[in-house]
Amino acid sequence: LDGKLQPMEVPDGADFRVNIHLTDSGALRPTTDEPVYLRLELNADIYAPRSIGEIKDNSLLAALNGPRLAGFLGRIEVDVPAELLEIHQDHHPPGTVGPRGFKAPPGAVGKT
Repeated sequence: LDGKLQPMEVPDGADFRVNIHLTDSGALRPTTDEPVYLRLELNADIYAPRSIGEIKDNSLLAALNGPRLAGFLGRIEVDVPAELLEIHQDHHPPGTVGPRGFKAPPGAVGKT
């Protein structure tokens, strides 16, 4: 959602990849540590309270969209089931990203 609570589309806002390791016969290779590997890469700051873009205070968009990201990640973990292996956060300060997305800073809009 945008700041006016309207649906918005962010072109190339994310990449979602699924890698499946198979045997030569095409069966799932259960002997590997990660026979199915999911990767979600966010290319937009609509979930981050602090943006690395031009406008730094992104707390409104994060409060609107963060719960959607958290719900999506939670459903993947439970429904697939999947296990979180790594969080890579090059552009955001350490400790601001967790298993369910971005952590709101103290006093952020919509923080519970």
